[in-house]
Amino acid sequence: MARTFHVNRSKLLVAALEARGWVAAEADAEADLAMWDPYRTAPRRGRLQTLERRDANRIDGKRPLFTALRAAGEAGLMPDTWLDLERWRRDAPSGGPWYVKASHLSGGRGIECVPDADGIAAALDAIRGACVIQRGVADPMLIDGRKATVRTYVLWRGDGRHLVFGESLFILQPRPWDPADLDPEVQFLHRKPGYRSSDDHPGYPALHRRIADASRRTLAALAPRLDARGDAGRFQLLGFDYLPDAGGTPWLIEINAWPNFGWRERATQRAVKHRLMTDFARLAEGLLDGAPPDLGRFTPLDGGS
Repeated sequence: MARTFHVNRSKLLVAALEARGWVAAEADAEADLAMWDPYRTAPRRGRLQTLERRDANRIDGKRPLFTALRAAGEAGLMPDTWLDLERWRRDAPSGGPWYVKASHLSGGRGIECVPDADGIAAALDAIRGACVIQRGVADPMLIDGRKATVRTYVLWRGDGRHLVFGESLFILQPRPWDPADLDPEVQFLHRKPGYRSSDDHPGYPALHRRIADASRRTLAALAPRLDARGDAGRFQLLGFDYLPDAGGTPWLIEINAWPNFGWRERATQRAVKHRLMTDFARLAEGLLDGAPPDLGRFTPLDGGS
């Protein structure tokens, strides 16, 4: 009998599953795999099933992420962060620029890059809602003269055997880096970036090892706050966004509980995610069969398999 799936967010995953003989499940049936976005509609059931909304919110909100890291003694994985302007003023930090970020938005939305306290206050008033204030990375890694964010894909598993995918996506800002230029196209805009595969950068393996270690420590800090911890049937394919500095330290910017796995993307994006989804489909088959899974380019974060 063919394996069945519920998928509502990724045509790339659907294509990878169908290529291996999987079929879509009936709407009211339990599937073998349910990768179902609870932010969009009611979840579907599966033997392997993604997280519910409550747990997803605890992962991809910048405020709960920072709070969990701070409680675990791992706040240093993120750039210097404050939860409100009063605490920022109390600490009287020097430097900058400063980023004011909405807690639960991503993709460059709900972000302001400002030079001083007046700018922070104005940004908080404009964004409205839960935010964090972060210090900018002073000396970011540059590719072709542009600031680059690294999107790394991590498979969270309820049994604690988390995995990281070996290929990441480099997201390059539209305009060249200039520390004095606070324009969004220099600092953080994600609507018109360039994309590169990490496979095109010879120095990436060393950076990947540091990213994997930071991701492991982050998930360890989050674990006590997740209701699904210990549930072997639960999983979530996460997008960890890191901003490396010129010395090779990856600074955690945010986690996307539901990163974009769409179809209508640029060629490099689509190619990286197609390889990710193909390996994930093979891995899921092993997990369902109770056999050693084919990890492909996934590797364990913490010694599991």
